[in-house]
Amino acid sequence: TVTSANSMTATIRTVQDVRCAGGTDGKVVVALSGGRAPFIYNWTNGASDTLVTKLPEGEIGVTVTDADKCVSSAKKVLKAQYPLPARPAITDINGTLRVEATAGVQWYMGTPPSSAAVLADATQPTFTPFTSGSYFVIVSENGCASPPSAVFAFVLTAVEPVG
Repeated sequence: TVTSANSMTATIRTVQDVRCAGGTDGKVVVALSGGRAPFIYNWTNGASDTLVTKLPEGEIGVTVTDADKCVSSAKKVLKAQYPLPARPAITDINGTLRVEATAGVQWYMGTPPSSAAVLADATQPTFTPFTSGSYFVIVSENGCASPPSAVFAFVLTAVEPVG
């Protein structure tokens, strides 16, 4: 049995919540009351410092041991501040591509993610392609990006003059 005049309590405090569902930008810190230095920190994710970063949503725990071998544990559940926007769907209306979103729109040409090129100034809900190719769109809300839409294969056709 270990007895110590300095009882110790560990508490996990949130420094930064995970911004978007599925993200890994959460940060927590352990706060100690009592105990005697030096302290050993053993987090459930393998970290060993007072501050832990790059955390996903979910539970994180820490066990702290002080110089007198007193032990205190704490747990915390991190949640995302915002959900991801829904995967957008592209429709073709007479050669103009359209997505049901009012803001945060970005059009791309290519196939996600490896051969995609951002189309400069293509940030409106409607987009008229200038060439045949594969197009997709991503919508962002609250700094969170949707999954890319399905790729839309657009074929530019010429209209022959009547005469």
